[in-house]
Amino acid sequence: MLQKVHRGSVVAIASKYWQFVGFDAAGRRRIEVLNTAKQFFEPWVEELEQSHANFIDSDAFIQTQLWKTAHSKDFNPKSDNLPVLALRCCVSHLIEQSCIQLAQHFGESYHFRAQDLLPLVLDANSRMASRHSGSYESLTTKILCNFNPRQGNLGTWTIRLVRNDRRINEFLLEHGVYLISDWAILNDSTPQQVERILLEVQNLTPYEAKVGSHLLRAYHLVYRGDRIKAKKRGRCYEPTTEQLQRIVKTLHSINLPGFDLDDGAEAQILSQLQKLASQLRQYRILRRGGTPNIDSIDAVDQRTGAAQQIPAEIHSDEENEQEIFLTQYRGQLKQSLDDAIQVVLERRYQQLQKKRKPYTDAWIKGLYLFHCCDEAMGQIAHQIGFKAQYQVSRLLQLKSMRADIRQEMLKILGDRVLDNLRSMMSPHQLTQLESQLEEILAEQVDELLDKAAAEASASKSCGNQSFYAQRLCRCLSQRVNP
Repeated sequence: MLQKVHRGSVVAIASKYWQFVGFDAAGRRRIEVLNTAKQFFEPWVEELEQSHANFIDSDAFIQTQLWKTAHSKDFNPKSDNLPVLALRCCVSHLIEQSCIQLAQHFGESYHFRAQDLLPLVLDANSRMASRHSGSYESLTTKILCNFNPRQGNLGTWTIRLVRNDRRINEFLLEHGVYLISDWAILNDSTPQQVERILLEVQNLTPYEAKVGSHLLRAYHLVYRGDRIKAKKRGRCYEPTTEQLQRIVKTLHSINLPGFDLDDGAEAQILSQLQKLASQLRQYRILRRGGTPNIDSIDAVDQRTGAAQQIPAEIHSDEENEQEIFLTQYRGQLKQSLDDAIQVVLERRYQQLQKKRKPYTDAWIKGLYLFHCCDEAMGQIAHQIGFKAQYQVSRLLQLKSMRADIRQEMLKILGDRVLDNLRSMMSPHQLTQLESQLEEILAEQVDELLDKAAAEASASKSCGNQSFYAQRLCRCLSQRVNP
């Protein structure tokens, strides 16, 4: 029996494989002892010790071997198969530990306890998963369905899924907790978003919003540039003094009127970056239906020392996955815009050719002069053989073309993002997300095209700097020899 095994670590961890952590009707923690799981596990782990004596002290090793035993027959995470029952017991303990960690690090500052989280993610009892069929999927079932020991240990996988659970995140948002660092927030925000949020949500002046936008650009140029060059992944840490010095130098080169940096500007810039991240954090919490807290997660970490206590895998896995996805998404956004522009340009070109008086050459040249040479409609008219500005406007149909590009881009981008997410999410998660994806992507694309629309209606002396204008100009340059 297990008691005869002279390995303290095994004895200490063994009970988690036959004791299930659940909760009663009042939501209080309750331990359920499964004697059948115990009777299976004790001889099984003794046999495992005899064949793998050098590895038996490893909890992760035992979990992987138990997972393999459960998969030796047709695997069903809801079944009463004994290896599966032992795994469900183990996962219930891992879920509980994940909730305790969250409460230890954020609970005191944001006013919640581990027992507030447990009913959100634990099954009430060991039979709950097996009693439900159809579309119901408990977190325990989800963890076991998607776990792959070749990609990490069961503890890390459980932490990741608890932290990504919709109910956990909704609860944390209600309490003002948004689980991402200041520097990761700044990393995946755009200057255009920042300017809009500071103007419309934070009610800052246009000048203050412009300063925030330039601050983020400088941060991206230095901090994000360094991460890409070094091929760094994982948690985003605070910028170094050397990076802050380069950010200061970048801001000096912008020469923004009235924007002065004093001696010791590195500390000033660090403070401003943290303030900007806090404003963006509050916006994200509000948008997700939560109650913003004036402190960032990083500020809480500095007071309590929690950042040093949180195991690295809690952050690195999640942020690594986010960073990989965001890097791929940015590339897909650009490529989808390029592809949409090419499709619409070609379609419109073909439509013009079918007309009795085709103006294909004038149309291409007009678009090129407007978007790439910064010329006004009146100036363009004389260069393409027209007499008046309104004739050029009618030929180019800029607003209609943007609408067509938007439609094509959403279709192309949506398919690519879904393909990308298939490697990161379960089919059930994808089904839930798919209905929201079009709305999420539409907001991104509309923000991009709204900037282009504003440029098109502004004085041409302002110049075309939008991403849309740059990509359209690139496509037009391939068709025109100016």
